[in-house]
Amino acid sequence: MRFTRPDLRRTTIVVVAAATLTGLVAVPISAATTSVTGSLTYLEKVALSPQAVAIITIVDHTAAPDAGAVVGEQRIDAPAAIPIDFSVLVDAATIDPTHAYALFATIVDGTSTWENRLGEPVITGGPTSGIALTLTAVPATPAASVTGTIVPPVGTQVGPAAVSIAALIKVETGTLVARQVRPITGPADLAFSIGFDPAFIDPAATYVVKGGIIDGAAVWQNRAGVTAIQGGTAAGPVSLPVTPVPTGLPVASPFPTAVPSQTVAPTAAPTVAPTAAPSGSPTASATPAPTVAPTAAPTAIPTPPPTATPAPTATPTAAPTPTPTPAPTATATPSAAPSTSASPAPITGPVTGTLTYPEPYQLSGDAFAVVALVRGSARATDSSIVASEIDRAITSKPVPFELDLGGATIDPSLTYTIQATIVDGANAWVTAHGVPVLTKGNPSNVAITLIYRPDLLKGAVTGQITAIGVQPSTTAYAMSVLMDPATGESLGIDVSSVTDGLPVAFSIGYTITDIVPTDDYVVTAEVGDGAVSWRNVAGVPVITNGNPKSGVQVVVTEVALPSPSPTPSPTPGATPVPVAPPDGTSGSALLPWIMLIAIVAAIAAFFIARGRDQTDELPPKTPASQAGASTEEPAASAAPAGAEDTAESDAPAAEDAPSTGADPDASPPR
Repeated sequence: MRFTRPDLRRTTIVVVAAATLTGLVAVPISAATTSVTGSLTYLEKVALSPQAVAIITIVDHTAAPDAGAVVGEQRIDAPAAIPIDFSVLVDAATIDPTHAYALFATIVDGTSTWENRLGEPVITGGPTSGIALTLTAVPATPAASVTGTIVPPVGTQVGPAAVSIAALIKVETGTLVARQVRPITGPADLAFSIGFDPAFIDPAATYVVKGGIIDGAAVWQNRAGVTAIQGGTAAGPVSLPVTPVPTGLPVASPFPTAVPSQTVAPTAAPTVAPTAAPSGSPTASATPAPTVAPTAAPTAIPTPPPTATPAPTATPTAAPTPTPTPAPTATATPSAAPSTSASPAPITGPVTGTLTYPEPYQLSGDAFAVVALVRGSARATDSSIVASEIDRAITSKPVPFELDLGGATIDPSLTYTIQATIVDGANAWVTAHGVPVLTKGNPSNVAITLIYRPDLLKGAVTGQITAIGVQPSTTAYAMSVLMDPATGESLGIDVSSVTDGLPVAFSIGYTITDIVPTDDYVVTAEVGDGAVSWRNVAGVPVITNGNPKSGVQVVVTEVALPSPSPTPSPTPGATPVPVAPPDGTSGSALLPWIMLIAIVAAIAAFFIARGRDQTDELPPKTPASQAGASTEEPAASAAPAGAEDTAESDAPAAEDAPSTGADPDASPPR
């Protein structure tokens, strides 16, 4: 077929028109996508009207200039019932593994609005499925507000499925502080009013308004932001210019925005289309593989060796633990070398300090503070939480604390950090990283400035603390800590009251950039109830190397608190018992000498007695007729050498004997 020049011109016009329309009509994105799925509900017993709209948005809330960039959005018109299921498509190519992404949901029904005040970490810092959000009602009259108007380029046309987003963002942390998300009812309906609570505004921080218009795949946005609050003071009405974003958002196909633009009836049609698409999105769930792949790839790196490497630490650590403890008790250690005199100080003394935060928020009488000493150890037999305390009914800051170690053994070769939090209802301030104390030259007195929890909620480990047969009282508290066991660093804490018993949910916020994909991380937990404590000793692996970020179950068991450690003191008292062996040894050494002396004495007595017997018997048995010299000499020669002396000593007795009638001259000469 040959085109004539008029036909060619007509064909060119059609192509240009189609290309122009493509910029306005939401068209499916062919790039690899992943779905973030879950459900929305609220607590009020209120039915939604047919005019209700649910809007789910995924935003990059990294502390960076492009914070607030929208990477995924879904609008659901006239949701039939609560809970509302959602499935937001995200272009995998736009996801940066080092960035943090949060899901924000809003239900608008006339003058009523429900939303999740804090963004739910997803993708890099949380799950991509099974997200269950309970939204809260937005006050009709906020304490303060930032007002203004979104200004798109002249001539911008949007369809009836378009929504406007205006968000108040803290520049230093990328935190989305407050927002207004709603359907656009007409071309002139671009004004916004963002309600916020000035009690949570940091006077040292800068807050800007970012926002835009989303119409299916088409996005007009301002990512630089316009200053709204400086030095704690709100500026006047904000004019927020927006421009088209080159890369559109992935949407379910088909998404007929432009076709029903002139009629109201098709408004229900888009609702059916996007809702049906999620059911078909399981086919796209094969595509999420690329998104999960980066996370799984580091998993393949030989992480088990690091896990095994900490194990040997148990051998050397166990040895020093008993040794240093007796040293301080004996008070002999201070007189030792200066190198050892530094370590005994933390062992006996408490850890003291203060807790505060920069926001002007006034604490209620229901607020409480929890301080915990956390030990960094890779040993599976070591509980990471060494000691903790709770201070209730606090009403002002700074909050002083004094953490008694309870006789716990402090190993100078390990890292010890303080993790702390102040909780007042739904508001909390926490330590980001643990504050080093006690060992390695760190102090035992610290002043800690806590961070408002939403500023740290870039990633979150969520789950439950549970136990078998544990019935804590209503005054108990549950604490969970995110640990890097290899370095001893603690990366986050979550504390809540145990008012309804166990299990109790936890959500530990952490910073995405703190996580090394090849390292190992664990969550350890404690339930404290007066003098009784339940702890998880080994910790539960999380986040990296194929371990979960959500649905984590941490089981705690009852432990003996460090107070029983004084029991070893009787053992040193028993040491005098070994003193007896030295005495017994000296007695046994004298015994042979005593026996030897006794034997010698007995032998001497025997010979003396025998000599006397021989002297006494000889004179009577010798007849007078045989008293000649010839008879005496053999007897004398047979006598022992010592017998002569005996005979001489007996001589006077022989002379005094009565005469036998023998001739005295016959006696042998002497």
